[in-house]
Amino acid sequence: MTTKSVQLAAGWMYYLEGGRGRNLLFLHGGIATAEAYIPLLELLSRTYHVVAPIHPGHGKTFALSHGWKLRDYVLCYQDFFADIGFVPDILIGHSFGGMLALVLASRGTGKMVIAMDPPGLTFRIDSTRYIKALAQEGRDVLRERSDRKQHAMVKAAGTIMETLIRHPGDISFLTSVGPKYTIASQVKKITAPTYVLWGENDEIVPVETGRRLEKLIPGARLTVFPGRGHNYSVTDPEFTYKQLASILTHP
Repeated sequence: MTTKSVQLAAGWMYYLEGGRGRNLLFLHGGIATAEAYIPLLELLSRTYHVVAPIHPGHGKTFALSHGWKLRDYVLCYQDFFADIGFVPDILIGHSFGGMLALVLASRGTGKMVIAMDPPGLTFRIDSTRYIKALAQEGRDVLRERSDRKQHAMVKAAGTIMETLIRHPGDISFLTSVGPKYTIASQVKKITAPTYVLWGENDEIVPVETGRRLEKLIPGARLTVFPGRGHNYSVTDPEFTYKQLASILTHP
């Protein structure tokens, strides 16, 4: 994956790009950046042209302005697509990125959408619970004694630290806006095939949110992974790729 940048009206946006084939947009989770998902993105880029932007208010991308709303992300990404000449065929998003993928799909972007453990319906979360959940998943990875998985987890943690240093207000924005925001009315408008994936042991966004989303999105299919938490797309990219590939090749 190659790191690139483009100057939008609001500032510089950084993104990763690689591969050839159908256009696949990958939207990362909140606070981390797309760089946390590089092992998964590299697997996807074997078959697809992958573009993975770094959200506003994350990593090296421009800072959020006062009063920034979810709709501003959507407008920003529409500008981003136009500026780099990219028309997404497939939308894949994790957590906050999954919610953005669903909103974009509700506005007619993409021909298929896969959302992994996305918020989007009201639930309760706080920063303490978020950090505890991340720490537990980190301990689970360490117990597996996989050098590759441990390296991926360390790199993912590094992207979180980068966001916290560059954009210290971002975590409070996400923990306040994400759990309270509901996209129920938007997801009812999605016409593209939609797949919702969830870790049964998700301690950040409860699996019940996925069950509710499945009922709201026309024709959506929910798959729940026993024993998985919130961040399997980072901690186990091979497992995640296998699940995604099974959908992408046999929808």
